[in-house]
Amino acid sequence: MTDAFAETPDAMLARAVACHQGGQLAEAESLYRTVLAADPRHPDALHYLGLLGFQTGHLAPAEELLGQAAAAAPGDPVVLNNWGIVLARLGRLVEARARFETAISRGPGYADALVNLANVLADAGEPEAAEARYREALAIAPGSVEARNNLGRLLLSRKRLGEAVACFEEALRSRPGHASAMNNLGNALREQGRLEEACRRYREAARLRPDDPEPASNLLVAMTTDPALSPDDVFAAHREFAARFEAGAPAVAFPQRAAGRLRVGYVSADLRAHAVSAFAIALLEHHDRTRFEVTVYHNAAVEDDFTQRARASVDRFVVVAGLSDDELARRVRADAIDVLVDLSGHTAGNRLLAFARRAAPVQATWLGYLGSTGLAAMDFRITDARMDPPGRTERWHSETLVRLPVSPWCYQPWPGSPEVTRLPALERGHVTFASSSNPAKLNGAVFAAWSRLLARVPGSRLLVHAPDDDGFRQRVAAGLGDALSFPGRLEFFPRLPVEEYLRRLAGIDILLDSFPCAGATTTLDALWMGVPVVTLAGEAPWGRPGASLLGTLDLAQCVAGAPDEYVERAAALAADLPALASLRQSLRSRLRASPLMDEAGFARAMEEALLGMARQRGVMTGGNDP
Repeated sequence: MTDAFAETPDAMLARAVACHQGGQLAEAESLYRTVLAADPRHPDALHYLGLLGFQTGHLAPAEELLGQAAAAAPGDPVVLNNWGIVLARLGRLVEARARFETAISRGPGYADALVNLANVLADAGEPEAAEARYREALAIAPGSVEARNNLGRLLLSRKRLGEAVACFEEALRSRPGHASAMNNLGNALREQGRLEEACRRYREAARLRPDDPEPASNLLVAMTTDPALSPDDVFAAHREFAARFEAGAPAVAFPQRAAGRLRVGYVSADLRAHAVSAFAIALLEHHDRTRFEVTVYHNAAVEDDFTQRARASVDRFVVVAGLSDDELARRVRADAIDVLVDLSGHTAGNRLLAFARRAAPVQATWLGYLGSTGLAAMDFRITDARMDPPGRTERWHSETLVRLPVSPWCYQPWPGSPEVTRLPALERGHVTFASSSNPAKLNGAVFAAWSRLLARVPGSRLLVHAPDDDGFRQRVAAGLGDALSFPGRLEFFPRLPVEEYLRRLAGIDILLDSFPCAGATTTLDALWMGVPVVTLAGEAPWGRPGASLLGTLDLAQCVAGAPDEYVERAAALAADLPALASLRQSLRSRLRASPLMDEAGFARAMEEALLGMARQRGVMTGGNDP
């Protein structure tokens, strides 16, 4: 056996690095700490121990160690770069940016630091500057897969889909087994409407990195948009996800709660300018704080005005973007949360694996994902009787369904919304149908229904929200076929700022929902602007948000049960312009007077549901109610 006391610090450090590289992390940590016991300012030991902490998810101690390493080795660009990475993961973007910029100034041509700086610039909402830095890194290191992959992600976020696909494909040519690039390619293909190819990439990414839930969740989201799959197929895939990612989760015992306010936590990455905010912030602002102690766990580093409203509305606002799933679960338990509510499901930025670790005694999912998570550890899903008719959808859930008395939606219109305008068809002499759905939700079955509708309503036009991508637009046109009987009958519009988006809605007569995965926020935005929405109520909950919203507003004439009826209902609305004009002028006041905008009433209904779930799980009894 080697005598540790006979070794020089450098020899011991070399042994520690070998253990580190060989995956013997506990032994490496012990050796690094032995070196530091002899020399507390040893820069390499501080640096490598900080990296080990980062790799094992212990970000706060890692940041402290890397800061000490930077003080011990002033100006070392590699230390500064790694310190910046940890700061960025902790959400401290301004500090991270400063470290990367200093690393670049001390190490000209340092491509890794350029990529990391670009990542921070992208997260901080500076996409042009981020793109310039990615391209600078690629000029230095053309083979950098990370630069190419992250540039692709930026281009994808800006809806430059063809360029994004090319970036990911180039990254995969350089490194065929790069799981992140494979997953990101799937995202870009899905937004191009190439669903089958996207799902193939998600499956391959999941095979390459079986412990990463992201491609598996992306696959599940994509499956809900596929008209060829049954709800049984989709739910079976969700249960497979749970079987993989809940396996081995330890049983957790929670102490008896003290009497007092019910402690509720909400987990989301979307409390910002995002559709989720249109609903969630209304609840946060109207919670009865004498009865409920509210914590938000915000899984994002960037904040905006919506985030600030959420922060001001709760007892605790905790940024958790830098925490591992184990650390997040431990934090929730330390906060003694009684009911933890997921607002994401399988959408981007979710923290479902913290729920899989049983972070709280009562766990529920609401709002961001219209279906089961598949997790056994998710106790409840909050819904209503229109989206999940009793006796019909329970078999596609691992959760117990909690149906609110009226609706699980409470809408806050976008600030500064324009007034409702006169029916455009009265001025133009023709009806304008439109789709504002996420283009990834569109498919051949939808295009076939639209084609029949255009044939039924002579002279009508169709306006479709679509990326600036020739391939996608050609697929829409091909799906409509002979219905495009004259030039200008089909037009497209890209993603728009909110003000322009609302003005675009004001210029249409009837909105057409997507299926089998229907819209919610897009439906409410259209109704607020006086535009009726025709929806197809599917079997599964992800096909029924329109049915829930329109049913709450007594607009049964807008809800169809099959594609042919969908066409008939849209054609009937278009056939009677005086009635359509009258309906247009009534929709905003109808929505404003409905339960869908009764924020206080909605909050009370949610609070009763939260209390009911706590009682059902034995966390509270009637005598312990706050």
